[in-house]
Amino acid sequence: MYGQKRKDINTLKKIHEISNKIKHSKCDNIIASELIHLVYSINPWGKKRNISLIEKLTIFNCSLSRYYMLEVEENCNLPSKLFILGLFLGDGTISWVFDAPLSRWPRFHVRLIFNFAAQNDNFELLGYIAKVMDLKPQITRSKAGMLGLSYGGNTVFKVIMPFLTEYKDWLFWIKDKIILAQKIVIMIKNKEHLTRDGLKSIVHLLYTIPNKYKNPKEYWIDLIDKHLWK
Repeated sequence: MYGQKRKDINTLKKIHEISNKIKHSKCDNIIASELIHLVYSINPWGKKRNISLIEKLTIFNCSLSRYYMLEVEENCNLPSKLFILGLFLGDGTISWVFDAPLSRWPRFHVRLIFNFAAQNDNFELLGYIAKVMDLKPQITRSKAGMLGLSYGGNTVFKVIMPFLTEYKDWLFWIKDKIILAQKIVIMIKNKEHLTRDGLKSIVHLLYTIPNKYKNPKEYWIDLIDKHLWK
């Protein structure tokens, strides 16, 4: 366990200890305050509670304090590759994007973007993942404030795709995406994307799986036929 989940597990153990104690003894304000603070410290980024921490403390005649915040030593052990794969399945993304800025119109590229995880503030874990994968830690922050270990280009082709291929039996619900990515990677390595028919084939493949592209498939096919190979 790493980061917030590691802290939550230790907090749950502490809550369990306190709960067992008050079963056989009177619960005073000090114990009530500690219990409330600990419970409210779990999963602070999750669903908003119906009653705020301040309101709950007031009900039990307690006040806000930092004294009860649990300090947990971070796990410094490097994660296994299966741990990384599990984290990717839960919090990571793999996506193909049409890189087509107006300054380069009508030319466009198709890029594969890989993000290992979406974390709140756990720089350490992202650094450990990069070290295990023998990669430089390229940490990015999304508009929503989430941190990610994001890669594109040759790094994906030479390091990440071979890793995913090795463990493809564990990929479950994204296996179709990985199989598609493998096909397109081979096409790009064979320079098929530099021909009209090859680029059109890549576009057709990208639209065979659910996507959130702003433009329909016909937009890119039309662009290829009318402008790229005029």
